[in-house]
Amino acid sequence: MQRKHDFMITLEERRDQFRAASTISMPMAGLIVWSAIGVAALLVPDSVVGWMAVYAMAAILPLAFAIEKLRGHNPFAKDDNPVSTLFFHSIVGIGLMFPLVIGAANAA
Repeated sequence: MQRKHDFMITLEERRDQFRAASTISMPMAGLIVWSAIGVAALLVPDSVVGWMAVYAMAAILPLAFAIEKLRGHNPFAKDDNPVSTLFFHSIVGIGLMFPLVIGAANAA
């Protein structure tokens, strides 16, 4: 079968490519971080848990990259799939919003 040109690949095919190449490292990292916050909520005051939640969210991405590395994948490998690019751009956008969240929490 002849390979389609890149401009002829549908969004659904791109999404399937993204799913085939992506791993479960982000959900695993999120599960680990939020589980740790849940356990900590039993042991520390509520105000501390709130701040832990704010700062611990920033740990999910580096932990996901570490899990990827442990699984033998390169999390920084070049990928030409626009869905992957959109995924990483959205993660950067979320990271750029952290100062706003922290500022709003301090103001409240």
